Amino acid sequence: MLLSLPSFESFYGGGMGLTCEQYLSSYRNDFSFTYAFALAELEIDVIIYMPSWYCRGLHQIDERVFVRFLPLSRWYWFWHRFPLITRTKYGRYIASYANAKAFAKPLHKSLSDDGVSALYIQEYWTARFDYLVRTLAVPVIGADQGGSRNGQLTFAKRGSFKRALAVASQSEDECSEVRAFGCEPVFLTNGIDTFFWSPGQDVERAQTILIVARLTDRQKRISDLIRAMQYLPEPWFLEIAGTGPDEAVLRELSQKLGIAHRVTFLGFVRDKKALRDLYRRCGVYCMPSRSEAVALAALEAMSCGCPIVVTNIRAFEKLVKDSETGFKVPVEDPKELAKAITRAWVRRDELGAAARQMVQDSYSMKVTAIRLRDLMRSARVDAGSETA
Repeated sequence: MLLSLPSFESFYGGGMGLTCEQYLSSYRNDFSFTYAFALAELEIDVIIYMPSWYCRGLHQIDERVFVRFLPLSRWYWFWHRFPLITRTKYGRYIASYANAKAFAKPLHKSLSDDGVSALYIQEYWTARFDYLVRTLAVPVIGADQGGSRNGQLTFAKRGSFKRALAVASQSEDECSEVRAFGCEPVFLTNGIDTFFWSPGQDVERAQTILIVARLTDRQKRISDLIRAMQYLPEPWFLEIAGTGPDEAVLRELSQKLGIAHRVTFLGFVRDKKALRDLYRRCGVYCMPSRSEAVALAALEAMSCGCPIVVTNIRAFEKLVKDSETGFKVPVEDPKELAKAITRAWVRRDELGAAARQMVQDSYSMKVTAIRLRDLMRSARVDAGSETA
């Protein structure tokens, strides 16, 4: 399973403040670990690959779950030093392509050394996917895991999708976009452990709004949620769990609006039980994003019985039924966001119960893992191999 990031340091290090040791020993709040442990229960070995400047080696996390860091070539330091190039779609494509080339040799060697029979690559709209699907000797499964076609060059996708063993998409709209390039995708939505992510016993919900996200405001639109606090009366508080490059800007915004005393930045919550406690006691979970896949944080919150307010984007088209399992609002509309939060609070018990039922019925990780296992097993070159 290859993660779509320039380097461990740029995402987990700079974005979350994690060292390699912390990531390996205690961090588990990630789609890759959710998938890995679910596949491990089905007797599939999983290796999570990611490029890194300083982390090295293969590390065992569980009996069947491993992490391997892929060293980046020194010449890639140029791209690392100039992140502004990714502001344009042409620069973004070139930078992603260069990133793939920078760890391609160690990836080829690792796939061979580790006996890998199929590689699951996060985010198929990137140039990273275009490059790797054309150069790797193992079958590739392209995945819709947080990426978006918006702002991406797609001239190579028809050929890239044709070379993939499968392209897995998380929504009907996303499937339609993939079909436009001559590929029939596999519908494979995110899933979670609904037994762990469950409502608490005798836990009273507070009049608190919660969001769990990486603090990248261009996508997550946390600034809209902070602005929505202006329209909510004093009993309301906002808790923001996560870290990221826009934290200082968001803190400054809350100060400027005079609501900093009602906004708490919790930082990165590493412990899953602590995160579950946040879901269980929050009054409303909110996700005002501009774009998402089927977000794991939204699934976790709903499974914990949270009333939920999200933006009216395709990622939430089926997950959130307006006024039944939550409320939807337009993107970048703080006033409507505040109104929806108030309505969700009033109906919190009803909406929370319906939200949990929706997740239990349609977003169980057990079902997702079985379908992914079957895809991977169909690619096995050696009938005696059980490595994915």
